[in-house]
Amino acid sequence: MIGEADTDSIPLRPLPLECWLIERAAPSVCLTFVSHVLKDKPAAAAGLLAGDFVIGWADRDWTIFDIQGPDFKVMQDKVRSEMLKVRDVKDLVMLVYRPAQGERGMAKGKIIKLRPMPSGLNGYRYTTAESGPTFQRRNSVNYSEQIKKIYLDGKFEQAPALKFDPSALKKDTRVVPGAHQELRDCLVNDAALECRD
Repeated sequence: MIGEADTDSIPLRPLPLECWLIERAAPSVCLTFVSHVLKDKPAAAAGLLAGDFVIGWADRDWTIFDIQGPDFKVMQDKVRSEMLKVRDVKDLVMLVYRPAQGERGMAKGKIIKLRPMPSGLNGYRYTTAESGPTFQRRNSVNYSEQIKKIYLDGKFEQAPALKFDPSALKKDTRVVPGAHQELRDCLVNDAALECRD
């Protein structure tokens, strides 16, 4: 006999592949969240922050919950279509969900009513995914439902006025006339940080 093993004492645990397959089989939905906000643009002045989740717009009958699904590409295209419809609308008031500090898979944040924004590009980028800074694929359905419940409660908070100091932007050292570094909030490793380009 070469050796023996007590198989009764070996803990049963799924292999990484089995874990992945189990997670992929679970129902999921995508959420759209803000990944970058340029600090010297209207979105930042309106109160938008990196990590906010797009909900919809005040006084409009469309919300992100109307188009949710598990396919991030299909949903991203639908979100982009809705964003393009309102790009030329002046004084648009966006509604976002702002997670609480340290939130993970349990919605404890608030619905924020941003300040009005002008028409056109306002200096932010968003992405749609099954997992993000405060949720994972396996809890995306519950997390989305919790955010929807907070939204339906109708208790919206006004975004605080944000003041931007243009002197915080450093001049670019390259020989490019008028170039400067962009100061922005961005998501890095699931945390909102101040970044410079």
